[in-house]
Amino acid sequence: VTDDGREFVTNSIHHQMMNPVGTLHTVKAWSKYQRSEVYFDGEDGHRIFDHQEPEAIIFPTVRGVAIQWHPEMMPITSIATKYVEELLNEYI
Repeated sequence: VTDDGREFVTNSIHHQMMNPVGTLHTVKAWSKYQRSEVYFDGEDGHRIFDHQEPEAIIFPTVRGVAIQWHPEMMPITSIATKYVEELLNEYI
């Protein structure tokens, strides 16, 4: 799910998720459903974040775009790949 309300399917082959806490960032897309069992950090047991797993994050200070899924493994015509192109064109 994107921050502007779009929904699309991505691949999901990671055993970990991005944790942007402590950085200047904007979560642009996240998983619609909870996929992970753990939402807490290992040091103090606090919840890492309140929304579902982040799938796309913008880091404005370094003009970076982080994508959790693998767009290079998806068809170039997929909605998810086109979304990555949009993010790159807008933020890089």
